[in-house]
Amino acid sequence: MQARDLKNIIESENHELKTQFCNVPFTITPDRNIYNIIRNKYKELALEAQTKFAEINEQFEDLDDLINNAPSAFVYCIEKALLELIQDIISVDIYTIDKDAVVNMAFDGVYFDEFTEAFKVIDKKYEKILTDLNDAEYARELRKESRPRWQSATFGGNAINAWSNQLDATAMNITEGIAYSLVNAVGNMMSRSYARSQIKELFNTMSLRQDMVNSVYDSCFNLHLLLLDIVEKNTAIKFDGTVSAADTQKAQAMFNNMMSISLPPEKRDAFIVQIFELDPYEDSFYSKLIDTMGDEDDSIGKFSEFFGVNIFDIKNDILARFVNDNIGETEEDAVKCKGLMEEYAAKIGLSTVQIVQARNIVEERLKYFNDLYCTVDGVLMDSRAEADLAREELPQITAIFETVTKPTDKSDLDYENDLIEKRKQIDSFKTKVKDKYLESIDALLSDFDRLFRKEGKFDRSLTREEAGAIRAFEYVKGMRITSFEERDNAVKMLTERLSHLGITEAQAENAYAYLDEVEKNLCVIDGIQFANREEALKATAELNEITAIVNAVPKPDKNSVLPYEKMLDETKAKLESYETDVKNKYIGIIEQYKAKFDTTFRTVGFTVYETRKEAAAQRALNFAKSVIPKGYTEQDLIDARQKVDEFLLTVGITFEEAEQVSELFRQCYLNVNTVDGIAFNSKEEAEAARAELAEITAIMSDVPKPNPDLLLDYEQKLFDVKAKLESYKTPVKDKYIAIIDDYITKFDTTFKTTGAFSKAETRQQAAQIRALKLVKSIAPTGCTYDDVDKAIKALDDTLPKLGIDKTLATDATDYIQAQEDKLNTVDGVVLPDRENAALAKKELEEIQNIMFKVAPPQNEPLLSYERNLLEIEDKLSQLRTLVKDKYIGIIKKHLVDFDEKFRKVSLIKTAATREEAAKERALKFVKSKTYNTVTDVNNVRNELAELLPELGITSEQATEANEYLTNTENKLNGTAPQSKLKGVFGMFKK
Repeated sequence: MQARDLKNIIESENHELKTQFCNVPFTITPDRNIYNIIRNKYKELALEAQTKFAEINEQFEDLDDLINNAPSAFVYCIEKALLELIQDIISVDIYTIDKDAVVNMAFDGVYFDEFTEAFKVIDKKYEKILTDLNDAEYARELRKESRPRWQSATFGGNAINAWSNQLDATAMNITEGIAYSLVNAVGNMMSRSYARSQIKELFNTMSLRQDMVNSVYDSCFNLHLLLLDIVEKNTAIKFDGTVSAADTQKAQAMFNNMMSISLPPEKRDAFIVQIFELDPYEDSFYSKLIDTMGDEDDSIGKFSEFFGVNIFDIKNDILARFVNDNIGETEEDAVKCKGLMEEYAAKIGLSTVQIVQARNIVEERLKYFNDLYCTVDGVLMDSRAEADLAREELPQITAIFETVTKPTDKSDLDYENDLIEKRKQIDSFKTKVKDKYLESIDALLSDFDRLFRKEGKFDRSLTREEAGAIRAFEYVKGMRITSFEERDNAVKMLTERLSHLGITEAQAENAYAYLDEVEKNLCVIDGIQFANREEALKATAELNEITAIVNAVPKPDKNSVLPYEKMLDETKAKLESYETDVKNKYIGIIEQYKAKFDTTFRTVGFTVYETRKEAAAQRALNFAKSVIPKGYTEQDLIDARQKVDEFLLTVGITFEEAEQVSELFRQCYLNVNTVDGIAFNSKEEAEAARAELAEITAIMSDVPKPNPDLLLDYEQKLFDVKAKLESYKTPVKDKYIAIIDDYITKFDTTFKTTGAFSKAETRQQAAQIRALKLVKSIAPTGCTYDDVDKAIKALDDTLPKLGIDKTLATDATDYIQAQEDKLNTVDGVVLPDRENAALAKKELEEIQNIMFKVAPPQNEPLLSYERNLLEIEDKLSQLRTLVKDKYIGIIKKHLVDFDEKFRKVSLIKTAATREEAAKERALKFVKSKTYNTVTDVNNVRNELAELLPELGITSEQATEANEYLTNTENKLNGTAPQSKLKGVFGMFKK
């Protein structure tokens, strides 16, 4: 049927409708009736667009197809609604807005935000995958633009194209950045294969695609709002039947109150009618109302159909919630819930054929419990009787199967026989619960045969006989045989093992041959092959004694001397007394030790001497040097000589033959009388010099080297030390007097050094610079009064050590005064002394507490703001210090701004007087209110009476505001026309 245009709807539906709702008369106003017809018309168009898009959504082949073509598909699906919108506009004689302008309004506005957002969720996830792809060229290939397959044949326009392109703008541009910013960022990148899997997963995320399908309905339905907006702006027609935000909020509040309190039925029903007169479109109202009161006669359902509410889905959702709340945890609960469900369905006005959704929930739960009962050990039985029998058999089967183990490459025929017997036992049971255990045993038997025969993927399969022979060989080869006794035991164990491998001794030829080879290897002792066990055992006994003897002999090293060589000769003689050939190897080792000893004995350090005597002399000299201590005394030399004489016996020479040793001792005796590098003629003179040296070194230990931090007191100390050193008698003092003279010379240089690269010309200049540095280090920027006091004291203490007084240290005293002035500065004002500064800080805190509450005047301020500023200005004026002046200036600025803002009544208009501004503000105030009843008018009158003193006028002066309230009151009392549309009916009559 051809949809009616807007003109036809307005002409034919401009009348009220009366019906019953909850047994109370319900009136649908002419305005609401017209709006409802328009709303239902566009709802049908939106449902049709959604159905079309759902069909197209099923045709998308992949994500690239969806991204490139979904926007065009959306345009295709809403095309009919857009054309209907244009027809409705033309029907009410709006000719100043052409088709392109209407399309621009639709696509440039917020009407399609739902579809835009739903599409962008998918597009941005696609963008993220491409951003993470470590392959710029492949990203471009994935993102290449396809020709849209859903083109509108009826209309086009730049607005549609721009809107459609905007949806995909980010994704289209992404490949431009990939080439230079992403290709090397390997850390967070994905491979091509992983990218493909992620894209496929995103395409198959049906919840996101369904959100996009649902958004088509919302976006298309929004077109009726565009229609109302265009008509109201371009004609005298006003659509007062819409549900405003205030109506929705008020209806929701009333509904919440009704649900939370208990009312008598007659009051409750009247209350419900008031709610639905405000907003008859809210699904949750119908849902909660039916859930609470029921709808057995389907009166609520029939009422909702007029307003286009899908009451069938609402009731089914209520019933589904009821079932989920009552389904319980057991099968009995589910059976009981099935009966309750049918009763509840009748209560809310649903027949038994209309409750498929809820019935499916119950049937699925009952099937779940039946399957749960019939499932035994993961196997679904055909009946409950079979399941009962299976439960009886299962413990017996599992008891047998628990003794079954997996075969290994070591398993033999005993394992196979045992497994076959257990299979027979399990197969004797009746139910199919046994099947998986039989399958498991069959698999184990197959695994055993494969493992026994060592069957491989690429190897030839062996016969059981071949496999048994190999296992016999591996059996003996895996034994640890280290003695003849263990070898005999291995032969016995092999013979017993053959029956478990299914072969004879003849078939185990390789295994027995291996044991014969082991016997031969056991007759090899220390690398020597003996003819039989007896000879080998005798050689083993001698070898143990020989190795014990040789292991006790250390290898020769650089410290080995003549007694070591004698020990080697005795060891060789002992080894030669043994009978078997195993001794020969170790006699050779001792001979090698002797040869190496001769070389090592003649090697001292890195020198190899021709004869042992030469080497012995050098060894004796090295030893003598090691036993004479530093700072030796005459007794130390006597003790060292005794140790040297003992050492000479071990290297085979006398003290006289060791000429260098003799000369060393002679020189040492001479050095006993040398003190601090000065040789004395007698022991007495040397001892006197040592005594003075001890005192001199003690004095010098307290004298630091000159450095830039030392002052004139250091120089005086140097003169005192020099005088003390000159009083000593022995020549040891001369070296230290020279050191003091050098310190005195260097001090003058260091004192005048004022920095790493700077030096003063005179000591006075250096002293002035040092004084300034001193006070800066104690009272740096940001210092306290205490720091300043410390700096003054330190300066007074240090100036004498610098050789100047305060009259010459002007830089330092000026710096201290500057720091004092900074500390006496409060909020940018320099106070004359610390006492005034302390008072100013106290007053500043008081000022800040006052100013904390002061803010610049806002738009449309009241006189109370001005009065408050004047009181604050008076308080500030009473303070004593100068810090108040800045804040008094701020208050005066706010007062000037206040007067200007008070008189500003709009963005472009400022009243000449405050009285004129107050009148306009009063009128603006009453116009901003909402009036539903006469009580609302009276409430606003009271609010206006409270506001007028703040505006500075009386009620008599606010004439326009009072007139507005009077007119509004008259309108609410019934003097206003029934519908605003009556005035425009004539414009449609021919």
